[in-house]
Amino acid sequence: MKIGSFVSSLLPVISKDSVIEDCQITRAEIQEATVPAYDAGVEVFKGWKFKSKELEPLIASFNRTIEGNRNQNLVETIRLGLNVLLENLTAAEKLVHQLYNEDIASSGFSYKKANILHFIEASGFVSKYARKFLIYIFVCESHAAGAEESVTDSLTKAEIEWVRTNMASFCQAFIAVTEKTSVVVSHFQNIPDIVVNDENASILPSTMGEKKIDPFSMRFIPIWLNPIYHVRMTVAEWQAARYNQAKEELLLVQLRKLRLEKLKAGTDDAHLQKEIDYNERRAQGLAAKIAKMEKGHD
Repeated sequence: MKIGSFVSSLLPVISKDSVIEDCQITRAEIQEATVPAYDAGVEVFKGWKFKSKELEPLIASFNRTIEGNRNQNLVETIRLGLNVLLENLTAAEKLVHQLYNEDIASSGFSYKKANILHFIEASGFVSKYARKFLIYIFVCESHAAGAEESVTDSLTKAEIEWVRTNMASFCQAFIAVTEKTSVVVSHFQNIPDIVVNDENASILPSTMGEKKIDPFSMRFIPIWLNPIYHVRMTVAEWQAARYNQAKEELLLVQLRKLRLEKLKAGTDDAHLQKEIDYNERRAQGLAAKIAKMEKGHD
């Protein structure tokens, strides 16, 4: 989404406090759910040779896009990237404190401020996608290891479609938010503090260069990534549901890790599968609640 389109999609007014709070909630979600999930994933998948045919196109897409992924698999790469993401999110939050007014009209967003907001959105999206993708990996590899349940038995059609269709956006966002912190800060410093409008949005890319006004290549991500900046809704309720969903997904990863380890050892556990089914329904219920809030307030 080009920066002009991104700004035009924003709510009329964005408060500084809401952006800072979003940074803090995203950081807590990464630290308390996404990182522990990937710690569990690395315990199983470090050096792992993936066997699921359903994973092949997603792994190929990731490996094609992400540089430096040759000496480790994608689970290890994502886990390392999360450390950098946390540092970069802290740097972005500091810039919000320094540069944002208490309330900013969307018509007054500069290229610098818009890029900071887009970066924060992308950070939350990377965290969300990473967890859902890891669950997808566990489901696929468990089936390949002998579990009766296929991907379609374990995940809803919407969940499967979301993971498959958003891999390209995830890769682009992952590259952006896991650059070295010094490079990220330098990018932000070099973005012009010119207010975005229809006229300069069509001129500046050719006069200043796309890299100057969109150094993180967010124009290649076709979706907006966080509804609180684009849709009128009950933000606190949505944020609580989002955090609870993240914690449920962490529990699912931990349970699916146990299941895969049992399958590798040649055993299975019907009680464990029932527990997985129960927690999957809880996570799916929260996902449905979140989707309803996002659509119902559009």
